[in-house]
Amino acid sequence: MKFNFSGYNDKMKAQVAAWTKQCLSIPSSLILPVQRLPRYVLLIETLLKSTPDIVDEYPRLKDAYNLAKSVTARIDSEKKKIVRSETLLYYQKSIIDYNCDGPRYFIRDGNLTVKVKSKLKATVVIMSDVLYILVPKKKQFNIEFKYDKIYSI
Repeated sequence: MKFNFSGYNDKMKAQVAAWTKQCLSIPSSLILPVQRLPRYVLLIETLLKSTPDIVDEYPRLKDAYNLAKSVTARIDSEKKKIVRSETLLYYQKSIIDYNCDGPRYFIRDGNLTVKVKSKLKATVVIMSDVLYILVPKKKQFNIEFKYDKIYSI
């Protein structure tokens, strides 16, 4: 930043000079639109650590930090819910003879390889009320990927 500090006392000039040497330039501190909200939390946290608590803006900075942190946590939680519901919908469409009597939500899935006579590659899907072990059904031309259930609890 270019600013004329000639009208200020020597202590203020020394402080600004010290900040200029140890800080990044303002353009490098700005967050690009593609970066996420947690970057703002980190930026505000850094500002909070380097701001003395006797400064008038300190309580507002602390409030901004707490608010940004809670908003980030809420967004992350909602994103996880959306991903889980989309994954549940994917398996509802993909599992042959899929049935559900009550409310169900997706917990986790993963791949499983069993070596018996030949390698059996399966997908394990854990939902709130059922565990599926699925093997892929043979793909056919222009048909969505489907699973046959080999085991469900």
